[in-house]
Parts: sequence; structure tokens; C-alpha cells
Amino acid sequence: MIESFGTNLRDRTTEAGMGIFGRRAAIVAAGILLGWAVPVPADPAPQFPIVFTDMADLQALGLSLDWPPPMSDIQSGAAKPLNPPKFANTCYWYAGPHTQYILSLSDEFLAGYTAKGFSRESLCMALVSEARFDPETGARLPTYVYRDDRVLTAHLADLNPTKLTEERRGWLMPGTFANDADLEAAITRVGNGDLSGLTDEQASALIPDDHATVELPLKVPACFKNGAPLLDCNWKYGLKTGKKLSKQAPLRYREVGEALDIQINADIARGTGTRLYTHSHSSHETYLLMDRFVTAIHNFADDPNDSALFLVVSEPLMEWAGPVAWYAASPALPRGYGYALYAYAEGFGDGGVTVSSLLATFDGGRSSSKFNPARLKALLQ
Repeated sequence: MIESFGTNLRDRTTEAGMGIFGRRAAIVAAGILLGWAVPVPADPAPQFPIVFTDMADLQALGLSLDWPPPMSDIQSGAAKPLNPPKFANTCYWYAGPHTQYILSLSDEFLAGYTAKGFSRESLCMALVSEARFDPETGARLPTYVYRDDRVLTAHLADLNPTKLTEERRGWLMPGTFANDADLEAAITRVGNGDLSGLTDEQASALIPDDHATVELPLKVPACFKNGAPLLDCNWKYGLKTGKKLSKQAPLRYREVGEALDIQINADIARGTGTRLYTHSHSSHETYLLMDRFVTAIHNFADDPNDSALFLVVSEPLMEWAGPVAWYAASPALPRGYGYALYAYAEGFGDGGVTVSSLLATFDGGRSSSKFNPARLKALLQ
């Protein structure tokens, strides 16, 4: 019997939390009785990314990853009404490798950024970009991962050797796993949140892509407020790595931004933007719509009606153009358009999982339940 991963982790987290708070209470009680001046230990400093396994914890901060997105019922042919978003301020479609959401924001969360010069559009673009560090200061940004343990539990149950088809057994053994006992032992370990001893191939087989989002920001860099960070940020540090960039980085990113500005404006003038999923938004005007994916990799047919804008830059700028993911046009943005960086887009994202990429996701010390919601909220100010 495979123990429910979510229940197991939640129980262990709750026990650990009760132990911490129980010790604090005992110290404080003893201090009161004996007249000691006893300081109460502070909450542990958050490690990023913070891992949310309960959507309500994320929603308490003013963000929600809503499912299904507007197009899902049209794709499936279902007649049922679409699920409404949690908050009124809806964002762009967010696509992971096999997971799709619409991000929505509370009035309070949005107001905190509009007071700093952001629009809903520019904030939403930044919130689906994989920003982990401020590109101007190198400061670590508060980030999160949402992990849906129901997906993992169901996947592990399907891999139970008693349920395997011969075709699937041949795929898993004797290459990925030596035998049934080896597979069962690995399933049990992963079900308990233990990745030790797993190879990347085994992790990819046991842990589905759609069980967790990529690492996303809870707080975004100030220079993203106009929606064109390649032009507006003074790029000194890697957005995903935090590493010091070369002295040529600010100039190179600006050159890409200028090329992108010309080509997006031309794309808008031609009317070739596809307004992704416009057909399914007739009753959902509040959702923000992407226009086109952007790629500097020209390994597709250059079709003006295709959903991708092929960014033309010189060979030396190719690596600097890589972060651009998609653009959207809007009169709410100072330049009339904006774009997201490193944001997953279906057909242009990375697939598969590795042990190293999963370690933070399975780190119990990063669980949102470890931290006081009020303290987490204060980090976002």
C-alpha cells in the first residue's frame, strides 16, 4: 500500500511545527512563572522557493493559480460552465510543460504594485517570468513552487508493478529499474518525499512534469514595471542565476530589446499577432490575452500566420535573445506592448525532470506551512 504523499508530508510538517511551537510555549510559560526575560525565537528565515501544497496558502498572499484556463472546456468539448477565477484581477495564461493555469490577483496585491507604477498587464507578465534575482542588484527574490501532490500520488499508484502492462514493464525494466522490487522501493521512497539514490531517468519516470510548476516570483523587479525589461533594466546579474554578468550584458540586452521593439511594432502594424485563445474568451473579457510567442531559434518554417514571432538578431546576440518568451499588445503599457522572460510556453518549454531540479520542491523545510502567512506577506511589500 502506497501511503498518500500529501498526507504523509503534511503530517510530518504538522508534527514538526507543533514541536517548534510547543517548545516556544514551554519556554515562555516558564519565563512568566519565574520572572525571566525570555526572548521568543523568531520564525525561521524562508528558503526560496517556498513550496505551496495547499492553494489556500498561496491565495492568502493574494495570488491564485486557477484551473481550468478559459480554453480548456472548448478543447475538451465539455458543456459545463467554466470555473471562475479566485480573484477578479486575472492574468495571462501560464503554461508549464504539461500544466496550464490562469493567474489571478487580489485587489490588495495588485494595488501594492500599481502604486509603484506597474499596470495589471506588466505585473502579470513579470509574475509568469522565471525571475529569481533582481537583475540590477542581484538580490534574491521571494519565489515559489506550487506542487500538486494528488498528481504524484495517482502517478505512483499507476506505476505499481501489479498494474503495469507488459509494454510499460518493458519500458521501465531492466533499464530504468532492475526489477519489480527495485521499482517498488523507489515508489515508496518518493511517496515519502525521499529522492536519495534516484537517477535522473528514474526521477523522470516516477515524477510527472505536471505535478509542480516551475519556480515563479512572489515579488518582481521594479524595472519590469513598463513591461519591457530588456530596455528598462540595467542588467548586471542573471535573472535566474543571480551571477554577475559580463560588462557587455547591459548593452547586449538593450540591443536585443531595440530589435524586439522594432519587430513587435511591425508585427502589431501588420495585424499578424494571433491573440492566443481569443476564440474562447467571448464571455471572459477580463482575461489578458497573449499575442505571439517569440523565439530567436529559427528551426521552424517562417510563416507569418504562425503563432510565433521569429526574432531576427545577429549571431552574437542570439544567446542574449533567448529569454524572451512571448509578447502582448495593450494600451495600458507605455510602449503599447510588453513581454515575459523565461516564461514557459507550450511548444517552446523544456520537458522532463531531473533530481537536481526537484530537490527544492521536495525540501520539507521550504513548505509554506512552516512560515507565518503574515510574515510571508510582509516579504512582498
